[in-house]
Amino acid sequence: MRPDDLEHSAACHGSESIFSGALPHNIEAEQCLIGAIFINNDAFAAIKDRVAAEDFFEPINREIFNICGDLIRAGKLANPITVKTFFPPDLMILNLTILEYLARLAREATTVINAPDYAKVIRDLAIRRDIIVAAENCAIAAKALAVDVPAEAIAEDTIKRISEITSARGVTGSNEAAPQIRPLAAAEFLQLELPPRQKILAPWLPEKGLVLIYSLRGLGKTLLAMSIAYAIAAGADFLGWWTSGKPRKILYIDGEMPAETMQERLAAIVGGFAQQPPADDFFRILISDLCPQGLPDLGTVEGQAWIDQHVGDAEVVFADNISTLVRSGRENEAEGWLPVQNWALRHRRSGRAVAMLHHAGKGGAQRGTSRREDVLDTVISLRRSGDYSPDQGARFELHYEKCRGFYGNDAQPFEARYEVRDGVAVWTRTEIVDAERAGVVAAMKDGMSIRDAAKELDISKSKVERLRRKAMERGELSSAPTCAAAE
Repeated sequence: MRPDDLEHSAACHGSESIFSGALPHNIEAEQCLIGAIFINNDAFAAIKDRVAAEDFFEPINREIFNICGDLIRAGKLANPITVKTFFPPDLMILNLTILEYLARLAREATTVINAPDYAKVIRDLAIRRDIIVAAENCAIAAKALAVDVPAEAIAEDTIKRISEITSARGVTGSNEAAPQIRPLAAAEFLQLELPPRQKILAPWLPEKGLVLIYSLRGLGKTLLAMSIAYAIAAGADFLGWWTSGKPRKILYIDGEMPAETMQERLAAIVGGFAQQPPADDFFRILISDLCPQGLPDLGTVEGQAWIDQHVGDAEVVFADNISTLVRSGRENEAEGWLPVQNWALRHRRSGRAVAMLHHAGKGGAQRGTSRREDVLDTVISLRRSGDYSPDQGARFELHYEKCRGFYGNDAQPFEARYEVRDGVAVWTRTEIVDAERAGVVAAMKDGMSIRDAAKELDISKSKVERLRRKAMERGELSSAPTCAAAE
């Protein structure tokens, strides 16, 4: 549920500040947290020491959370059916009955693994509200008290009150709760039974994997990513080399393309996998172009909370692309990337893989801070083929720039080409050395010199000569070179 689904009144909530209007709050985080408790009561145990009912800004959410806590502590089930009995049956929240409101919270819930993050947001905002009230009281006292009351006394009283607020809430200097972990001895760690990470799409996408695919604009990264996502959902192999062990649930988030274009592309891709379609709910797509206000900013807590409501049980999330989905922070600053990195890591901890798409800068490297590559398992760069011409559609070289967990032949670059034939997407894969040799053969047959072929194919003259000789050995060229070819 979006934050504007509930109205807030200064008269009944005391929600206005004399400093800057409405006090800070996040209704969406409150709703996500309650929904997580409804879906799985174990979420309450994960957050009961991190947030209290009085931390909730919206009174109805505060009351629902309080009832959930009472039920769970009594060993009873807390869900929309059991909680609704504590409210008048004719209670309306805007245009929703109390049961409809409770059911909506459950339907759009976050996952249990994310519950502590939302509890932290709620608690932090509650502390901020208390601090604002303390500061306002200080301002009122400074204006109203008799002149014989020392200003130092007013300041000391305010400092004491703020100290009490933070101490009562268990706030540390970094505003982080103490982690519930301890160091493990080497022998103890080695005895842990940790399940091996299986490959979602071998060799480069493991379970809980974090991946970046980037290229210059217009090379075809969205076509490639959508095809990869659909292959994973279908449990199908792709590009003759990448293998999928079993179907996995996918959420594809697009923040850039027109909906009509995405529909056309997906139809062609579906045709390419006609013999092995995925189950209905295994490939889901969330398109910004179909949202009246577009998709929220993935770089903010609120935006992440909204996106997370729609992730559901997806095993792989594709974010296409960083430039359009992340609009806060500065692209070239490492600190601006941290909120998105933490979001991706949170999904990895919950057992989910995340693949992000991005643009390349003018120099060819991924645009912005290099820090975004630190936690990634795989970085894939798409580059224009040397002899590419616009009439060839999407044709590019695929290079692995970071290969965690695979190497050798699996990590060799190759050329990929996408075509639509009779409305059906067709992908072909060619090893780069074969593609380069084919280019040399075509250049030689066109009567080009070695110098001209090297310039046309953007490779060295010595490489053209080696590939020409190889082509002659394979019978692809006459063994008697022309004068032009021998230059």
